[in-house]
Amino acid sequence: MDTQPPPAEHADARHARLRASQLDAFERSLRDHLDNLPTTWTVAKKSDRCWAIVDVHGTPRTATRYTTKRAAIEAHGDRQHDRQLQDRTHWYLGEADARSRPLEADETALVNWVISETSPDLEWVDRNGLACRAEMTCAGAAAIHRFDEHGFDVWGYDRDGRYAPAYDRAPLQASPFPVRDDTAPAVEPASQG
Repeated sequence: MDTQPPPAEHADARHARLRASQLDAFERSLRDHLDNLPTTWTVAKKSDRCWAIVDVHGTPRTATRYTTKRAAIEAHGDRQHDRQLQDRTHWYLGEADARSRPLEADETALVNWVISETSPDLEWVDRNGLACRAEMTCAGAAAIHRFDEHGFDVWGYDRDGRYAPAYDRAPLQASPFPVRDDTAPAVEPASQG
């Protein structure tokens, strides 16, 4: 009869197993984040005199609970929670601020993989009023592609990747995002009076 205890898991194997588990949780969190943008959130009654802003699955998306439906609807309408979601989106896409830790290389690779298979409908308006889209660059990295109020990026390309020279604010730079060979219809930008 063998009375020896089972051999201890090697430290490297244990570390690899734990990291795989962390990355699995990270991927689930990322997918949940991308699948539950604020435009899909609604107000729902959670219990007696308790209303919450919830996602399509009924999961509360904010920490605040409201005693009246009217208060919850007003909170949902003022879009305060959009900033928190945008901060999180920017963090996933590598634009961390001083309050956030930078992503590890394997987390960045996972974000790139998930974004590359996500539909191009992942768009939002940031707190500066710019239309933003999570998109893959030509180099294969996920990044935030920003468009001005006219629908053009800094390189003069519209959302469909067509070039309009009148909107090119960086004529000596190439766009890091995929572009098309044709040009956008000629439209002159509004004067900056």
